[in-house]
Amino acid sequence: MPRGNPQIKQYEKQIINEAAQGKKVIVIRGERYYRTHQYTRKTDGARIIAYYHHNRKEGFRVEFTKLGARVMPMKSRKIRGEKQQEQQREDIQHPPPERRLRELMKDPLTRLNYQLIIDKIAENIGLPRNGYILTEEEIEIPIMPFNGTYKTVTGIIRDIARLFFPRNQDGSPLRVHYKLTNTFKTSEGKIVRGRLTIPDSLKLERLGFSVSRYLDYLEALSKIIDIDPAILFAGIAKYYLGISFRYLELLIGGIRRFEVNRNKLDIAMKLDTDIIQRAVEKSATTVIIRFGGVEIAFVSADSTKFSRFSTTDSLLLLEVIADVFSGNAIRITLDKKPQPPKPYARFIVFLGDGEYFSEEFIRSVFAMGYIPVIRPRRDTPYAENSKPFLRAYTVFFWRYLWWIYRLRKLVERFFSYLAKRGKLLSRGSRSARREVLFGVLGKNLATCVSLGRLGGTIVVRL
Repeated sequence: MPRGNPQIKQYEKQIINEAAQGKKVIVIRGERYYRTHQYTRKTDGARIIAYYHHNRKEGFRVEFTKLGARVMPMKSRKIRGEKQQEQQREDIQHPPPERRLRELMKDPLTRLNYQLIIDKIAENIGLPRNGYILTEEEIEIPIMPFNGTYKTVTGIIRDIARLFFPRNQDGSPLRVHYKLTNTFKTSEGKIVRGRLTIPDSLKLERLGFSVSRYLDYLEALSKIIDIDPAILFAGIAKYYLGISFRYLELLIGGIRRFEVNRNKLDIAMKLDTDIIQRAVEKSATTVIIRFGGVEIAFVSADSTKFSRFSTTDSLLLLEVIADVFSGNAIRITLDKKPQPPKPYARFIVFLGDGEYFSEEFIRSVFAMGYIPVIRPRRDTPYAENSKPFLRAYTVFFWRYLWWIYRLRKLVERFFSYLAKRGKLLSRGSRSARREVLFGVLGKNLATCVSLGRLGGTIVVRL
């Protein structure tokens, strides 16, 4: 069934009937289309069932709405993914001009929510207030002591963003020239393209991989969560280790040290996923930055999908909250949005892409004491029926948070390894979840080995 084929109409009744019966495979003209996922659309409550032909790279979805059922062809995932990536790049490189942001702020409800966002950020920073300034848009911005002087809340955020601005030869940050094109102005007056800069003190020293240190950390972690280290190693060996000399060396060393046998491997393959998740959280290393007398931490949320060899089952979605500078996973969930951990610094910056751009999620992040830096979706704030809170957050994001959001690309290295192993060996739902969790645990331990410490907090002074 090629994309846009008009003959889809003659098979529409068959497709709807078989989808309603819950069939995992629909055969059309000898071609087998496998059910990949099903969900309920939040906007209209429609039940959506998607089918896909993995060799032909095409498929369709069946939409069951209150008005009836219909079949919609779907584009190739690869083409759709490339378009989405291109769209995301355009969104980052071309933020809306200031005149559009001012138009959004003409709405009284938008200004009210903008004031609430300012007040919540000031509350989460936790510094004493010393008056406020009133803007032309009648927004009260609190003033606080910061870095030996008094700054507005927005000034504090700008100072944090300047930590990652491009630098002059003397090390001072450049000034923003025109954020629509990400250009900066040097001290000589030259206009240059901006690139994210990480201070040398935040470039953590990496010790490289060590088999003995990896096994030491695994054994120490096993004592923390009270489990046989052979069981943890057996799960990591089965689901995480790839084909390379250093991993082969680790495999041989671990089997000898922990006396791994078939019985231990069987226990690992049935291990409770809560135990593995606890091991991941205990192995997490976080980084706290002390700047201007305030403790700041940066975390980022992201997700990736895993598919199985059995194409009749739905995909498995891994959601991760990772520390930006250590690269360790702090919190992981499967098939649901992760709950941020309790704040461990004065305030924590929470990075996320457009997937997390919803009023409910942003408010929940605010309520936990975090400062959300979540990229607005391209058209949502400008829709006719858009929510005032999302419009206000969009204005605040493109005025003050747009450069901080670029730190999110540092977390992509966490998924670079997992993405290569996106095809799962497990067929069952429970074993697939266990396989993903063991993969994350193995990656966390490898990062700990590189940092030279198991868990805990690294404090960096700027």
